[in-house]
Amino acid sequence: MAHLQTGGEAGVMRVKQKNLRCFEVALGGDSDEFFAFVNAHEPLLVSYILLIVGNFNSAIDQFLREKSLVYAWAKEGQSLVGKTLKDQSVAAAQTVQSQTQNQTQSQTQAADTLVLRRTIRSGESIAHNGDAIIYARINNGAELSIGGNAVVFAPLAGALSAQGETAFVSTIVRGGLFVFHETVYDRLENPTRFFFENGIVRTEESE
Repeated sequence: MAHLQTGGEAGVMRVKQKNLRCFEVALGGDSDEFFAFVNAHEPLLVSYILLIVGNFNSAIDQFLREKSLVYAWAKEGQSLVGKTLKDQSVAAAQTVQSQTQNQTQSQTQAADTLVLRRTIRSGESIAHNGDAIIYARINNGAELSIGGNAVVFAPLAGALSAQGETAFVSTIVRGGLFVFHETVYDRLENPTRFFFENGIVRTEESE
């Protein structure tokens, strides 16, 4: 993280460069589809900035403000030209995330390999810094955040993110969401391996 500082001791302005996690959302003409997506994956999205391109309107603006999500938007064909935030910082959004997680069953694991053989139920939120092997179904409304590699042998109907070098997912069913190094997959019919090489996500379907 880079730091820039200007001015004297009084009234110092400090500028910090940070790496931010974000989703880019290309809106179509159906706002209800966007509302349903956010409602289904809100526990995951609250940790990200939404970069919205397309048919942004007052209804979507109000909806995102009520959700306390942080977002920026641009018209179709334009670069992102500004932010429409709810008078809050990313830190405030993280506070909302913390409050949400305190209302659900939350589990944080150590950095060794996490092995789950039971169904991950709706409302559960599991964070793990290391690798994970999951043998049971991840239900819709459940959230897993894996800092390392992830192997999922059962259907994924909830939200799973992984930041390791490799991942394997058997199937993603309706409502499921898999995020691998900021790349989003919401439907997967065949078992697939994911690789992160030289900053690029690659996939390979298994036989």
